[in-house]
Amino acid sequence: MHDVSSFEERFSLLLEQSGMTETALAEALVFSKQAVNFWRRGIRSPRSSAIKKIAAFFNVDIVWLMGYDVPPAPEVTPTRLPTSADEERLLTLWRNADDTIRPVVLELLELHPRPDAKKGEA
Repeated sequence: MHDVSSFEERFSLLLEQSGMTETALAEALVFSKQAVNFWRRGIRSPRSSAIKKIAAFFNVDIVWLMGYDVPPAPEVTPTRLPTSADEERLLTLWRNADDTIRPVVLELLELHPRPDAKKGEA
């Protein structure tokens, strides 16, 4: 198997593995079809902002996409603290709530804080 090491090779590989066409990617990320085609064929190089969007879309490391010898998957650091079952339930309910009820829930929670909660504590 040959080593994939340039942007255009890795970009082509991502398109191939995803089954996505150049046109579909261009529409999804709001790029011109011509630009996507030029990037894939190595005729032009994308700007750093485009590389960031492509890497995020395919969930790959930007540095890997640019051709460097690093793992393809981005380093993931946990951003959420452990939560209780009640907190998970509340989060699920919040995500599924209609937009009209969310302000009411927020107001209710602000009006009835935990007695031992410090002001400004989340």
